[in-house]
Amino acid sequence: MCVLVAVGSFGYSASLAQQEVLVDLTPAELRGQVLGLESALRGTTFGVVAILAGALADLTSAAPAMTAFAAASLVVSAILTGPLSRVMRPAGSIGSHHGSGPAAESLETVRAAGDPG
Repeated sequence: MCVLVAVGSFGYSASLAQQEVLVDLTPAELRGQVLGLESALRGTTFGVVAILAGALADLTSAAPAMTAFAAASLVVSAILTGPLSRVMRPAGSIGSHHGSGPAAESLETVRAAGDPG
C-alpha cells in the first residue's frame, strides 16, 4: 500500500511542474484566471472520468474497468511526453511576450526553430 501512495505522490508532483510551465507561459495579468480555469477543468475531468469508469465497471466488473482506464492513462502520458518535454526543456534566454521563466523561454526556442506552436 505504501508503494501505491508513493507512486500517486510522484504523479501529483509531476503535475506541479506542469503548473509551473502554465504560469510561465501565461501573462501576469491573466494568471489567476488561467489557473482557476485549469483547476476547474481538472476537477471536472476527474468527475467525468470517474463516472465513465463506474459505468464501465457496471457493464463488466471493477478489474477490467480499472485496467482499461490505467492503460488509457499510460497511452495519454506517452502521447504527451514529446510535446511536454519540448516545452519543459531548459533553454537559452530568448524572452517571451507571454510570460517569463524557463518554460516561456523554452517555448520561444521551439517556436524559433520552426514549430508553428
